[in-house]
Amino acid sequence: MSTYLVACDLKQTRINAAYDDIGQTIESLGHSWHCLDTAWIVQCNLPATQICSRLRPLLYDRDELFVAQLGGEFDWIGIDPAAAKWLQKHLV
Repeated sequence: MSTYLVACDLKQTRINAAYDDIGQTIESLGHSWHCLDTAWIVQCNLPATQICSRLRPLLYDRDELFVAQLGGEFDWIGIDPAAAKWLQKHLV
């Protein structure tokens, strides 16, 4: 199982509903955490290309999506203790 960062930048007027739909789709892929306003970390058995394919129908022409497999070193600033605990458990 791999861990991915999924981030998106939605340009359209239906932003709140679209972020909700994207979040629900990401959560359906596996264990996930909505780490920042427009970013999630998800653990799943899919490659990055298939994660993008699952999210593509929710995006409009000018929207942007970035999916990257996480590994190696990481650090953070300003993350609450519960989130830090989640990161330490799932990224170490």
